[in-house]
Amino acid sequence: MVLGSSREVGEPPAWSVDQETAAFPVGPALTLARPITARVANPPQPPLIVLILARNESTVLGETLRHLAGCLGPEDRLHVVADQCSDGTVELARRSGAEVHVRAAGEGRPGKGGALRWWVDRMRGGAAGRAPVVVLDADSLPSPGLLDGLRQAMASGASAAQAEIRPVVLVPSGVGLLAAYSEITEQRVFDDWRARLGWPVRLRGTGMAIRRDVLERAASRLSTRAEDIELTVLIASSGESICPVRSAGVYDPKPADAPGASRQRARWLQGQAGVLRRHPREVLRLILRGPAGWSLLESLFLRPKTFILPLKAVSAAASWTAAVHSGNGILGGIAFAASLWLAVDGIGLVAGLRLMPDAGTARRTLLASPLYLTMWLRSVLLSAVSRDPWLRSRLPLSRASASRGGDEL
Repeated sequence: MVLGSSREVGEPPAWSVDQETAAFPVGPALTLARPITARVANPPQPPLIVLILARNESTVLGETLRHLAGCLGPEDRLHVVADQCSDGTVELARRSGAEVHVRAAGEGRPGKGGALRWWVDRMRGGAAGRAPVVVLDADSLPSPGLLDGLRQAMASGASAAQAEIRPVVLVPSGVGLLAAYSEITEQRVFDDWRARLGWPVRLRGTGMAIRRDVLERAASRLSTRAEDIELTVLIASSGESICPVRSAGVYDPKPADAPGASRQRARWLQGQAGVLRRHPREVLRLILRGPAGWSLLESLFLRPKTFILPLKAVSAAASWTAAVHSGNGILGGIAFAASLWLAVDGIGLVAGLRLMPDAGTARRTLLASPLYLTMWLRSVLLSAVSRDPWLRSRLPLSRASASRGGDEL
């Protein structure tokens, strides 16, 4: 795929009829050092439950359901949770043949995590059996091999698996490019390094497959506004593995502007604070796991790198200064570790730039970095005041149209 107006076979269409879709390149597939399929010879192919959590998503849900229709196996089941919807989400999902679960106001905790927990509680001991659950966002388009790739991972014994998130930049703005660059670098560089070392990667909210018993244990404790962060901590701290599946992809639209990105990041920040406050024992277990746990926690909490990287540089410089002046060997070891940590980040970020389609796009991304930091600062303020549990990067249709003077998307 290339950044621009041309479209290759399998590339997702635009979500809005008046916007040109630009698909961010994901680069060549990276092979895991230890393929997850190597543990079981010719494993059986289990049925899956595909779960979509939606709130007023009728403008995008239809396209997702249409793409899913070509991926579902004969034994797979499609479920949609319509969370307090006031648009046509319920009717659209029912017409597609999905099993629709309508959640009214006051039923369980608010937000996406609350909707997931409510569905899991509703389905305990039901007719759906023990099939693994694949969770998708309503606006995430599955690649043709998504379910087969995740199915193979679960059949091979994985407790949880994360498909590759392939960013789609609907509007080629600086914020959109930076969001896509961040997503691709984290997966194609840092997560690949983690996978080669046998370390867990984080779940990303969409395109994640979780074994049913693992999901039931974790979902019963969901209580924050960032279910992906919370699920990652709860699952990984219990000793279960979370592996990336490069053959399975989900096309996911990135925020088109700074306000949209700020809303999304504000929900993450609220979720991060909630996880640290409500699951300190699980976080401590990950810390005690050593480098594998530290790396995962960095992926979850030490963001954005445009802010964290300068802090690491300052820490490394201060450590070396203190070590040299005191001659203390322990301080020297700390300085060396801080420098190594900084070097790994720097190498990874440079490697991510090489996944850009051309040098010009890489330069534009670097020049937009201050804008990204500004967006995150705005997110901090929004996270302190917003009470919206579904903070999303994309405005609902009615609000988006109003902001454009009433034009339909």
